[in-house]
Amino acid sequence: GRLTACEGLGHETILHLEQKGEQSRFIFGFEESYGYLAGSYVRDKDAVVASMVLHHVPDIPRALAQVRRVLREEGTFYCATAGENGLARWLAGVLAPLGARYDPFPFSLQNGESLLRPHFARVRCERYPDSLAVTDVGDLVEYVCSMTSMIDVEGLDRDALRASLEARMDADGVVRIPKEYGLFICEA
Repeated sequence: GRLTACEGLGHETILHLEQKGEQSRFIFGFEESYGYLAGSYVRDKDAVVASMVLHHVPDIPRALAQVRRVLREEGTFYCATAGENGLARWLAGVLAPLGARYDPFPFSLQNGESLLRPHFARVRCERYPDSLAVTDVGDLVEYVCSMTSMIDVEGLDRDALRASLEARMDADGVVRIPKEYGLFICEA
């Protein structure tokens, strides 16, 4: 079979296949590119994997239609994503009093099935219960301020953010953050 790779596969893997003269076994592309899903390779994919990426795609229905189009009839689409009741909601509660805008994911565990269902015969979701325990508030401040694609951090008062996060520490000096992640398994 062929290997279709998006950003994140690792250039070492691609280089290895090229050195072995097996360039025809793979196609390499980036998430925002539909070009690698076209041409003579269409409809021969056993599986397509999207890990924490669909919430960045500007036209989710179009992307899902492209994924479905390239899958074999018995192909499977694996799609990992976050939920709205984990880090996102927790972070919105931290940021709202500071005046920072937070945009939740347009694709999540809560709405993913309804977006996937028009494109796939069977859709199921496996949830991964988890949480995050942070002991260094400074690291958490830096993490929040790095999320510029989802948070309007312009003018965010870092000292106020630090104070807000420190107020959420428990008696053990830990900030406990709920996480909500899962995997949609979609069969063509």
